[in-house]
Amino acid sequence: MARQIVDIARIGELLALTNHQVYHLVRRPVDPLPHRKIGKQLRFDVDQCFRWFDRQPGRSEDDFSDMA
Repeated sequence: MARQIVDIARIGELLALTNHQVYHLVRRPVDPLPHRKIGKQLRFDVDQCFRWFDRQPGRSEDDFSDMA
């Protein structure tokens, strides 16, 4: 399967974030959102970003199953 490379608007949609939130995560000094800068634009590998998201602290969907 081909790698899916997207722009800031699309990665924001996929992660349910605003463009401002994505820019903030890219600039984090520790464990920033993975990206590549091409000229003045940012590009994101969807699989890398999902792996990054999965290792972030917080509750997963499975954590909510015991609340039902």
